[in-house]
Amino acid sequence: MSAYGLHGASAPEKSRAWNALTCVEKDLLETLYEGYRSWPNVHSIIHESPLGLVTARAGGLPMKLRYFVAPHDLVDQENNKLRNLRYDKKEGK
Repeated sequence: MSAYGLHGASAPEKSRAWNALTCVEKDLLETLYEGYRSWPNVHSIIHESPLGLVTARAGGLPMKLRYFVAPHDLVDQENNKLRNLRYDKKEGK
């Protein structure tokens, strides 16, 4: 969601959207920071974190979420092929 790209929205609607986005970002960061207490090192964060890594919004740059996928999750064993991780709007997959 682009807080700045709400075309046709009134000022109060843009304000509510910005507040909602800020709350979601805050919740994600709190979830990550709680996990840091139980994951003592980077290896544990990558392999055990349900969220991945979060980079907080700063200096006008949006928040970034990084998810980690295990190599075995990329293999479709039924068809003996690698899975495509991109979302295809045409197929809905």
